[in-house]
Amino acid sequence: NLLEYATKIHNNGIVFEAWNEEKLCGILAGYFNDPNLHESFITMLHVDRKYRRFGIGRNLLVLAIRFAREKKFHKIALMVNLNNQTAIDFYIKNKFVSLYTTETQVRMEREL
Repeated sequence: NLLEYATKIHNNGIVFEAWNEEKLCGILAGYFNDPNLHESFITMLHVDRKYRRFGIGRNLLVLAIRFAREKKFHKIALMVNLNNQTAIDFYIKNKFVSLYTTETQVRMEREL
């Protein structure tokens, strides 16, 4: 349910946005609210097709990593669709490692 997901992010998450004038061209949403686990979690990273290959995704990821470090988290994790090799390669390039695979997803983490 999209409304439930948006409400959960609004209430518990942090959103980083990239804008080109008045056009939203990229967004990263994550949870940085469980210091007991020392783990932050990226729930979504999306860059509009028109704006891909300009470093926007990387810049959003850098902002999220910097924020997680400031909040004293030790790692940042995410789940990627198993069929999305482009995203998997992107995260590997950004120092994430694959931990395990489910039927449809890969769990990846990066130590901070």
